[in-house]
Amino acid sequence: MKNTWTSQRALDEPTRKVHLNIPQLLWWLIKPRIAVLIWGRATGKTDGPSAMYTAECMDNMPRSVGRIAAYTYQGLLDNILPGIKIGWQERYGYIEGIHYWVGKRPPANLNIPEPFRAPGGDPKNHIYWHNGSVAMLSSTTGTINNGTEFDWLLIEEGRYNKKSKIDELVLAKRGNKKTFGQSPYHQSALIVSDRPKNQMGRWLLDYQDQITPDVIKTIMQVWFRIGQLEQKAQTQENEGHEAASKKTQTIINKMADSLTGLRKKCTLYSEASTLDNIHALGVDTIEGFVEMLDEWDYNISVLNKDIQKAVNGFYALHGPKHIHEATNYQLWDESGDSEHKKNCLSDLDCNLDAPLCIAFDVNAAINNVVTGQVKGDTIYCSNHQFVLAPKYLADLCKVWCEYYEPHHTKHVHFYYDHTLLGTDSQGKTPDYEVVIAELTEQGFNVTPRYIGQAPHHDILYGEWSKTFAGHKQYLKWSSNAANCHYLRISIDNADIKHINSRVKKDKSSERKDYKKQAYLVPPEEATHASEAADTLMLGLQANRHDSSQEASEPYFE
Repeated sequence: MKNTWTSQRALDEPTRKVHLNIPQLLWWLIKPRIAVLIWGRATGKTDGPSAMYTAECMDNMPRSVGRIAAYTYQGLLDNILPGIKIGWQERYGYIEGIHYWVGKRPPANLNIPEPFRAPGGDPKNHIYWHNGSVAMLSSTTGTINNGTEFDWLLIEEGRYNKKSKIDELVLAKRGNKKTFGQSPYHQSALIVSDRPKNQMGRWLLDYQDQITPDVIKTIMQVWFRIGQLEQKAQTQENEGHEAASKKTQTIINKMADSLTGLRKKCTLYSEASTLDNIHALGVDTIEGFVEMLDEWDYNISVLNKDIQKAVNGFYALHGPKHIHEATNYQLWDESGDSEHKKNCLSDLDCNLDAPLCIAFDVNAAINNVVTGQVKGDTIYCSNHQFVLAPKYLADLCKVWCEYYEPHHTKHVHFYYDHTLLGTDSQGKTPDYEVVIAELTEQGFNVTPRYIGQAPHHDILYGEWSKTFAGHKQYLKWSSNAANCHYLRISIDNADIKHINSRVKKDKSSERKDYKKQAYLVPPEEATHASEAADTLMLGLQANRHDSSQEASEPYFE
């Protein structure tokens, strides 16, 4: 028997058997017009609802236009889109280059129609579907092709976004009502996120007040009745009562059709913990989380508990006022770079005629570099870059040099502490010498600025507190929203310990599960990046107070 309420497939293929955990299954059955999913770590958000929702929208509204948005564009391409593509293949059998095309139009000989309202902009920012639908890719820090109306919306990484930015996207969710107005997918939206860890993302929790419990209850009752009727129809068919079976199937189809109207009125707010997916992850994975995460992070990231960390974090005073937007997305979009790369020309907070200030954190798992300049009384951290093992420090230097190749003066102030006096695992050269040599070879003029022994954490804690609070004798701090996404995560997730009445940064997120040879906290989200920011902040604060140096040199006006 064919289920008439499932996705309109482009291919005539047998029903696929897929695994759904309980939160995924509930979302799938309800399929609300508006859904906000606050799910813990490893609950299957991206390859589950995000992949299924986008495929369903494009399949059921041929020649429609939708938008897939995340906090940063590069993060969308590198971290989110791969998971969505896995979901498309595992759950629908869709393969890139056959059923959809990312960043390029489908072959002309396939005669795939254009959307009813074809979006503008470069094809590199689009996904083209086999039936003429298009998904636009964008960030939420500076929306690409913002003038385009669209029929559906997926927002990933909800907790990192300002509510005003999401409202801006939702307002553009008008689309082609004349063609798709009867579809429950039209003007639909799915927002997925981890549990907010600071005040900026707590607007997501307000969706609890918009949930439609009566509609959800009715949808589930319809499904329960459909299940009963399916069993009845199957029994009738097995007993040779084909006419009766067909009559029962007709009733099933009518009930399924009734779900359309219900879904158009439905708003779902869903919370789930990692334990809801334990049968897929295994007990060992959960035990690894218990061992590697501190209690606060375990409660939020795994158990998905609503715990506010207002005063307990190492960077407790860090908040939305320490984030700024300074990316020229039009310049980036017009560059025509098929690999979606950008350079410092797109950073409006980067003075191309003033020296760049940099600091590193060197580690076996990940190497980080942060770049900033000072304007007036504020350190503007314009960029955070990293490479993961097996790439190492020299590789990161090459990445940095490529990004800042257009810089006019190529003058760099390199701040480092005692941790870079050691040698890397690739040879006997001290780390700070590797940095100087690599940048010099690429044509940069490097001024080394050794800040000495890294201070004890309680001193560092006090320096950051004064920096974030805007103490009159301290430079303020502000990070580029688009370029410092993982730096922000690293800072916001850094917890605190008290050892012998002294404050210490909790760096347990950097631990490796040697039994599994894996990091349960991705290195780019651990405290590594914050260490590089520590050095840059300390160096620039010291430079400000050191009257023996020409304080204006590393600053720009």
